[in-house]
Amino acid sequence: MDNLLSTFENELEMFRIESESAIQYFYSWQAVHAIAAKDPSIVNLLNEAPLFWNTALGGLQNSAIVVLGRIFDPDTRNHSVSRVLSIAHSNLGPASL
Repeated sequence: MDNLLSTFENELEMFRIESESAIQYFYSWQAVHAIAAKDPSIVNLLNEAPLFWNTALGGLQNSAIVVLGRIFDPDTRNHSVSRVLSIAHSNLGPASL
């Protein structure tokens, strides 16, 4: 039982880390766009180095999509929500604390 609980806790922690990564990438991408939308002088500053900003924003967007792909991977052999739910579902019953 301790091994099962440890496995479940490890998978849940991996899911938490991946979820937080996706959130961090997305909100970083969104923050730059939101600030630029509110202030034209920010757009001018971003346009001083457009290659850098397009690369950085594209990287943030791509990273968010990749992490979401890992989170929702249906293969239960990988660290994903499917694996967390599979472990929980295969061990339904009264918890012994």
